[in-house]
Amino acid sequence: MIFKALNIIKSELSLHLAPHLREEESVILGNIAMLESNTGPGNGNANILDGKVVISLVGVQQEKALRNLPNFKVQNGQTIYKNAPVHVNLFVLISANSSKYETSLKYLSQVIKFFQGKNIFTHLDSFEKNNDPDADQQEQEAFRLLIDLHSTTFEESNYLWSTLGGKQLPAACYKIRVLALERDIPQGTSGTIKEITIK
Repeated sequence: MIFKALNIIKSELSLHLAPHLREEESVILGNIAMLESNTGPGNGNANILDGKVVISLVGVQQEKALRNLPNFKVQNGQTIYKNAPVHVNLFVLISANSSKYETSLKYLSQVIKFFQGKNIFTHLDSFEKNNDPDADQQEQEAFRLLIDLHSTTFEESNYLWSTLGGKQLPAACYKIRVLALERDIPQGTSGTIKEITIK
């Protein structure tokens, strides 16, 4: 589900930015910390993130308000109990990496405009179709992503970029909420109460 959520955002953002990007530029899912991993003295490879708007997962946080909900369902006259799903929020960093700084700023402006105009994604209005073979039928049929701009302080921003390698780019951090992650493993079953007799 994490891959699916980020892939949906990548596809939608790609459609929005397509008129603004040059031919060799694109929106990708990637680790911005790898920005300089394949460049340097004696290395002839071009940087794979050059000219890209890069979506990077930088944090996962459990949604504590949904932590202790009961989780069971009735099927074929049996009550099936399972552990409660883990509801998580994702923090993503969207970085504009262009050789021209002013171009990066323009792309970042377009990213912010896009999420200002559309901050809720559902299976009814999203372009991306599910291409995750591990997703179950429920995940394929319905999802809901709420996306908010997550403001960071100068200290938090400095710490984040230091962790990612130190080279700061024009970027914005977004919080995606709420994803439910669950394995379909029953913890127990029991019969259902169909009537109560009082003597």
